[in-house]
Amino acid sequence: MHSTFMGLEMGKRGVFAHQTAIHTTGNNLANLNTEGYSRQRVRIGTVDPLYDPGLTRVHTPGQLGQGPSTERIERVFDMLHENQVISASDDLGYWQTRDFYINKLELIYNEPNDVSVRTYMDRFWNSWQDVAENPESLAARTQVVHNGKALSESINHRHAALQEQRVLLNDDIKATVAEINQKTDAIAKLNVQIARVQAIGDEPNDLLDKRDLLVRELAQLVPISVDHRDNDEFRINIEGRILVQGELAHPLSATANPNDGNLVQVRWGASDVPHQRDSYHDLYIAQGGKLSALIELRDHDVMDEIRKLDAMTVHLVDVVNDLHRQGAGISGLTGFDFFRQNVYIENATGSIDTTGDGNLDSTYLFRMTGANHLNEQQQVGLSGELTLSGRNGELLTVSYSANDTVGDIISRINYSGADVVARLDAQGNLTLKGSLSADGSTPDFVIRHVEDSGQFLVGYAGLLNASGADGAFNYQNPDVVNTQLRVNQGVSFQTTPLQRPAAWIAVNEAIVADANHVAAARPLAGSGEVAIGDNTMALAISNIRHEKVMIDRLTSMDDFFADSAALIGIKGSEAQETHQAFSTIYKNLDDIRQSISGVNEAEEFMNLVKFQHGFAASARFISVVDQMLDTIVNRLKV
Repeated sequence: MHSTFMGLEMGKRGVFAHQTAIHTTGNNLANLNTEGYSRQRVRIGTVDPLYDPGLTRVHTPGQLGQGPSTERIERVFDMLHENQVISASDDLGYWQTRDFYINKLELIYNEPNDVSVRTYMDRFWNSWQDVAENPESLAARTQVVHNGKALSESINHRHAALQEQRVLLNDDIKATVAEINQKTDAIAKLNVQIARVQAIGDEPNDLLDKRDLLVRELAQLVPISVDHRDNDEFRINIEGRILVQGELAHPLSATANPNDGNLVQVRWGASDVPHQRDSYHDLYIAQGGKLSALIELRDHDVMDEIRKLDAMTVHLVDVVNDLHRQGAGISGLTGFDFFRQNVYIENATGSIDTTGDGNLDSTYLFRMTGANHLNEQQQVGLSGELTLSGRNGELLTVSYSANDTVGDIISRINYSGADVVARLDAQGNLTLKGSLSADGSTPDFVIRHVEDSGQFLVGYAGLLNASGADGAFNYQNPDVVNTQLRVNQGVSFQTTPLQRPAAWIAVNEAIVADANHVAAARPLAGSGEVAIGDNTMALAISNIRHEKVMIDRLTSMDDFFADSAALIGIKGSEAQETHQAFSTIYKNLDDIRQSISGVNEAEEFMNLVKFQHGFAASARFISVVDQMLDTIVNRLKV
């Protein structure tokens, strides 16, 4: 027969169980606005009945219960939806970062009209037109110098603004790597604490919430996958590489770039995992997340804008100087560059030591111009095959036949994918120019390989000394200018600028000091004098704006600015729209997760009332039992 005092124990259990439930509900309400908190609930079960069927016991009509017990306090959590949120996080982090920084690039291009590079470029060309209309005017020449300085400074300013964006991105990369390492270290430490709590059979709910919040934040920085298969060893991977494994965190490192000490490379840090030790300090190349976007923006998007600005600048300097040197100013002096040259190759023929061993091993030429005057419409009457280096270092062939015109061959070169572009200069001489390097094996604007199996580049254009492989121009020959080009017969060339052209462009100091050196006329043949009112060179320079002479794009200077602004606008629209799309996807997934794990204030108030009533009922039951015992002990008169 059960004890008379059994009711007290049963009521006590009910009070304690509902008290725990009330405290848990209060904890949920107290953490209503705590980021990452998952609501908790109490699992209340029944205590085993008093009599076990296998035991000898008195006859009773049934098993008598012994009240409730608190089995566990669990957090409400759904692994499927958590993984979906993590999967969407790296896309959100990637496009959010791109949207932010591409918008900054757009601001650089969307300069006020009165101080934009495009405006200063227009004023520069217009001032040359004014000189062409008033070739004897010193005031017009002075205005050319003024506008040339303003244009140079605006290009310098844009380059500085773009370079500043690279510095900001580089700083953000370092900060992001530090943030990743901080989060992975915190996750590893939480793994240790969680394992200890679980080992004694408790539920580390708050610790799990902290870890899951860190994982969600980490997922926006790098493209992670989470492995829960081993309860004793929580793992986080990045494209198969272990980032966190139980108590071990494998850090990333931001180390100095050997090719540019001002920038950092992101590499994997030391690994304690045996099969990963051989990949110690591998470059980080994972795609997705904020870190990937920052590296891509710094090394590609912003760098591409700098290189395009350099391409425009180096071509502007080359074509203007080429014409200006041939002209003469009011004083009759000739041979002046309008813009300052800043190539920083000491050797006059472009020979350079690329390995640092003290020996010249290569030749860096930006431009080479043949000695013979050509007519674009004239049929060449020759057949052969040109071999040119491609943008990725491969060799490409361009065939020509007797019926081809000079213009046909030039067009074929320009659309072949070669890393050189061809055009006829103002005198009709064939000019080849190096373009932007795609494979990184050389700096930008280096002509790497030019070969002709026939006579087009040899006797016809007057560029190479001989046809075939023996007569080929190859940049890996330090003496190639003297041996392969017809320098003694009038071939001209320009060495490659080794510093950013957009950073150093400026008007020649001699012209700034004396605007009379601004060349508007062409010297009379054999006399060294200029005809009064001659505007030949001024007109030729002013017309550059309309010629399709831009490196890489085969467009005019005017088209370059329109295309650049349009392309960055397209990038901006893509980043903004994609960011908005992934923000919506992420929000929808996170809303579902929150609907499961988040604290609902109304629901918790209902639970509070429910558990309060349960507590009161259990307390009332104890009071009834107390009255029963009082009756038995104190009121029965025996």
